[in-house]
Amino acid sequence: MSKGDIIENRYIIKIENIGKGLTSKVSIVEDKETKKYYAVKILKDKFYEQNFDIEKEVLQLLKDKKIPNVINLISSGEFCTEKYLILDLAQKGHLYNFINVRPLKETYAKIFFKKILEAVKNLHNNGVYHRDLKTENILLDNKYNPIICDFGFSTFIKTGLKEHVGSYCYAAPELFDFFDKYNLKPYNGEKVDIFALGVILFNLVTGKYAFKFKKKTDPGYKDIYINIKEKNYPSFWKLVSKNINEVKEEFKELYVKMIAYKPAERPSIEEILKDKWLEEINKKSDKEIEDIEAEIYEDFLERESYLINKKTTIINKENKNNEIKEDTKGGSEDEN
Repeated sequence: MSKGDIIENRYIIKIENIGKGLTSKVSIVEDKETKKYYAVKILKDKFYEQNFDIEKEVLQLLKDKKIPNVINLISSGEFCTEKYLILDLAQKGHLYNFINVRPLKETYAKIFFKKILEAVKNLHNNGVYHRDLKTENILLDNKYNPIICDFGFSTFIKTGLKEHVGSYCYAAPELFDFFDKYNLKPYNGEKVDIFALGVILFNLVTGKYAFKFKKKTDPGYKDIYINIKEKNYPSFWKLVSKNINEVKEEFKELYVKMIAYKPAERPSIEEILKDKWLEEINKKSDKEIEDIEAEIYEDFLERESYLINKKTTIINKENKNNEIKEDTKGGSEDEN
């Protein structure tokens, strides 16, 4: 599919390849009738066709169940042999970009994280396990509400899974277990999601990534997991908490529980929602929550402004460098 192609005699591709991943690429389409913009996710590797079909099935289920805070499926089909999904366009982009600006205030993080927890709880209650939860797979709508997306590695199966899926920075040890890599045991999809949620929690509160590795051979990877496995949490915390602001003990305790080495020791989402770290939010009235959400909106507006200015600066710098290169070429030609 390329710019100008019309899908279903209705959706015109306006901008190509705004994003791409292992299995697919994403473009923007415009509805000819409503003039509204949507995202179209296009399968780019036939090897992952089964994953793509499961993603479609999952998204259709979530749409039928009207599950909030997950990406909404508009349509699906095949165009010139390419399978596609047309989805709502989350206007503010990835949570990842906003958190990289600075960590959230802890009260803001609690409200934001609770929305993510409740969305994942709804997934699990409907038999869906995401298996690739990360801030890069959480989008923001025009009010900066979290929207879980990219269900390419999701599954309806709770146990008996063995596929190595997900992202290293968020992957539970049972997915990439170097201690017993030749005898990987079936794992529980729910507990894999809980581990990833723990990493997201750490990112929201600290603005950092505790498991920032691209592969298992990266320095420090094994040390961190050995400390988790042996429950040497003081050493573990020392390794992951470099260059972060001081955090409350309640946060540390919840985080450590969520990324426990043994899946059975990780709490359920129901238990997390009742954890003492979230107690402050659970006791607030609807009006108090609305007031804090208004503050979060203003905070994210500032972050967005910063990101726009940063992008503009980078573009201007690139343009200036290109002009200098052109001037240099021109000077050389004149001299010749």
